[in-house]
Amino acid sequence: MSNNLKLVFVPVWLENVLKASNVGLDTVLDPEKLSRIISRGDLDLYLNIQNSLGSFLPPSVVYSFGSGDERQCYAELPVEEKRGYLYGFTLNNSDLAASPVLTAHHVGYDYVMLTVATDQTTQDKDYVILMGEILGILRSVLPLEEVAKLPIMETWLKHGEKNSIL
Repeated sequence: MSNNLKLVFVPVWLENVLKASNVGLDTVLDPEKLSRIISRGDLDLYLNIQNSLGSFLPPSVVYSFGSGDERQCYAELPVEEKRGYLYGFTLNNSDLAASPVLTAHHVGYDYVMLTVATDQTTQDKDYVILMGEILGILRSVLPLEEVAKLPIMETWLKHGEKNSIL
């Protein structure tokens, strides 16, 4: 089961380009606008990431949204390749996490956007906390009955999250 919201992942390298270009995160939602500030190769890489969300996120998160390619949900990327997708292939990223700390943002009405947290105080954050953030966003736009049917809710409940978001 999925809802109508789309899940979008913004890697560090793209977020840095957006900041340097003085444009908002919502620019990633429009490939034509995005193509004006990044190369065709970078745009293809970004779009590939969106179709491979299961390589970066738990299946229950990916399956709760109408985005990504379910056939690739369990594809495991080599660590160096995963770091390249997240941080860029042109820098030495061997000391950067292949499983970064993520933060959820509600963008417009139709999108939940995930970015890599750069604040050092969030380094203990795990996927259960991220799922709580995502559920809070989903709860703000969907009835509780619909949110309760999503795979992300079942996984979140199994892990015994103590923080109330509903």
